[in-house]
Amino acid sequence: MNKVIIGILFMVGFSIADKLYFLDVYGTDCEMCPVAVRKGLLRLRGIKDVKASDIDFEKNITKFITLSDDGLRPDDILESVKETGKIVGKPYRGKITGVKDIK
Repeated sequence: MNKVIIGILFMVGFSIADKLYFLDVYGTDCEMCPVAVRKGLLRLRGIKDVKASDIDFEKNITKFITLSDDGLRPDDILESVKETGKIVGKPYRGKITGVKDIK
């Protein structure tokens, strides 16, 4: 019985405390910018998926939706965006516009 419960918790337990972070990234002015930001975010421990939901090169803003576990700090996400900008030579700046718990 305990093995069954542990198995069920193992299969579904990882999604119980997930969060969606809605993120605006400023300074994304070319087609490779969203790709670079996505790759940078995926390197963070706790990030499970990243999607660019809206890209506006005229305003240099890309909106992202990021799925992560509950242990990730919002400051880690913003720091990753900033560091990715330094690597590619662009002044990326992130702003978290919303957070939603996934249950």
